[in-house]
This record gives sequence, C-alpha cells and structure tokens, in this order.
Amino acid sequence: MRKFLAVTLFYLLTAVLSALCAQAAEVSGRVTVWAVKPLSAVSSAVVLIGRELQIACQNDKPDEITNPENILAETKTDSNGWFFLIVPEGNYTLIIWKEHFIPVCIKITITGKENYPCSFVRDKLPGWKKRHVSLDYRKK
Repeated sequence: MRKFLAVTLFYLLTAVLSALCAQAAEVSGRVTVWAVKPLSAVSSAVVLIGRELQIACQNDKPDEITNPENILAETKTDSNGWFFLIVPEGNYTLIIWKEHFIPVCIKITITGKENYPCSFVRDKLPGWKKRHVSLDYRKK
C-alpha cells in the first residue's frame, strides 16, 4: 500500500510540475528614457506584473498599486535597463515605475517568450518634484 501511494504521489507531482513548466513564459525588456539619443538606460526601475493591476498617482502622496494582491512577480531593472521575469502564459498588466518618471502601465498577453521594450518620460510638469517620489505596492 505504501509503495502504491509513493508511486501515485510521484506521478501526480511529475504531472503537476510538467504542466507548470510547459505553461511558463519569459517576459523581458529594456527600459530607456524617451527621446534621448543614444538610448539612455533606466536602472533600478520597479517592474511589476499581475492580473488587472492599477496604479494611483497623486501629488504629495506615494504612488500606489491599488490591488497589490494581484501582483504575480516583481523585479528591478539592471544597470543596463534590462528586466527579466518568468510567469505563466496569460493576460497581464505590466507596470514599470521609477522615481520622477511617469509610470508605464500596459496590458500584455504572454504566449511564450515576449520582449517589451519601454521608454520612460520624465515628469517635468509643474509640481513634478512632489510626484512619483515613492511607490507603495506591498500587500497590506
């Protein structure tokens, strides 16, 4: 009986892991400053991916992901502006955030190996020093 349970558990775990690995997809991209030639990389930008993510931006308050429970994965860009994530295939929201830049928020569909180059725009509107100074995205 124990041998039967051990073999059954082994095959069940193998099937689950195979299904998860088969559906995993790579998401990568390079974040740069818009309209700067040559392209200028944005390092240490926060990259979030999840289902139906939303970001709220207000003066004198941290930018906030209003539904952080939907965040599936997160990372930061490297010194050359590159990011890399592995997530299951599906429909997501990709948010890229950096202090004093206007956040990038796009809907994406991931079906395999996807690359999303993004360009940031610095926030230079009146009062810009009070906007996009911090990001609150931790689950409460």
